[in-house]
Amino acid sequence: ILACRADILFFLSAFCYLHEPRPMKDEEGRTLPEIIPFIPWAHQVPIIRSIRENIGFEDIGVEKARGEGMSWIAVYIALHDWVFAIPGTRMVSIGVVSRNLEMADSPDDPASLGWKFDWALKRLPKWMVGQEFSGKQKSSAVGWRRNMAEHTWRNLQNGSVITCYAATAETGSGGRYTYFLLDELSKFQPGADKDALTSTQQTTKSRLIIGTPYGSEGAYYDVMHEPSSMVKLVLAWENNPTRNRGLYRMVDGKPMAIDRANNPLLPRYDPPNQEV
Repeated sequence: ILACRADILFFLSAFCYLHEPRPMKDEEGRTLPEIIPFIPWAHQVPIIRSIRENIGFEDIGVEKARGEGMSWIAVYIALHDWVFAIPGTRMVSIGVVSRNLEMADSPDDPASLGWKFDWALKRLPKWMVGQEFSGKQKSSAVGWRRNMAEHTWRNLQNGSVITCYAATAETGSGGRYTYFLLDELSKFQPGADKDALTSTQQTTKSRLIIGTPYGSEGAYYDVMHEPSSMVKLVLAWENNPTRNRGLYRMVDGKPMAIDRANNPLLPRYDPPNQEV
């Protein structure tokens, strides 16, 4: 417990899992499992550390490519606070916002953040989180309660709460929050994106704003480009070791590997010419 509380990377690598439904094979052609340990890639590590250091104190904006695991990172950062808040000392309240309530919390849809919270929680060891409340356990065995009608997860040991919301002008109004997660703000409906930013700004000192570049308009574009004190991070596909094999640029009309020593061009690779 102490090691997990002190180091989120230890928590992720030792106890957390990811669901990857897209079929994948290793270099020898063997099909990989869909449920895999969350051992962060090297390019994810500084992003995770920076978010862990600043969340709760500063707004954080993340520009990311699709498939880089940023939604899972956000889910596990929230769970890290929710699980390891010390009873009687710290009680966190975390708001989670998506473009609509279905994407925020739909227990049967793996695309929703709520599904990810449910899935991840049930794979953490019971000695760490206890059992989900069902109304039948002894109080000593109860760790947390899921309220689907209210879209909440309450830690019954330390009082911490995670709540999911749709993006509206009333998002989180009337409450106070340790921080908010706004996932894929770039895909929120025009108007609702700015409403959600305005509403959450009144209730917390810190928001983790995540988006994939999606045009040059909207709240996400504005907040990532306007001068501010917000911590701005980039989680780029070209740094992902599973996606950048043979990465090259054209030099004098010929392909040249970006990293000749560690990531050379594949044998007999025939890339397009400079004109193409």
